[in-house]
Amino acid sequence: MGFYGEIILYIPYRMREEVMKIQSCVNCKRQFSWREQAKSTRNLFKYPEIECSNCREINKITIPFYILQFFVRAIPVSVLFFLLKSDISNGNRIIIFLICAAITLYIEPFLVKYKKIEK
Repeated sequence: MGFYGEIILYIPYRMREEVMKIQSCVNCKRQFSWREQAKSTRNLFKYPEIECSNCREINKITIPFYILQFFVRAIPVSVLFFLLKSDISNGNRIIIFLICAAITLYIEPFLVKYKKIEK
């Protein structure tokens, strides 16, 4: 077994199920699509929420994951900052930044957990 397989063995079983999993509705347990979650977290200046198309329940992102979203979005910006300071050609800088930004945008919806809004 490789190095990464050994690391996975040390992660508790409960956490393994929650890591990199698309969240579902708190009320009816319908799993949200990647696109629905990406749209709900697109604008972090307003508190992100997602409406379940099955039960019409509104779910909001929890505070720790809301903060995590800010830090995840800062990764491509910090990479760009360090790339501008380095001695790499402009074409390579753009390619590295775009790859980093694409990976970040793809992973973001998996790093969200929702809670039910009490009315």
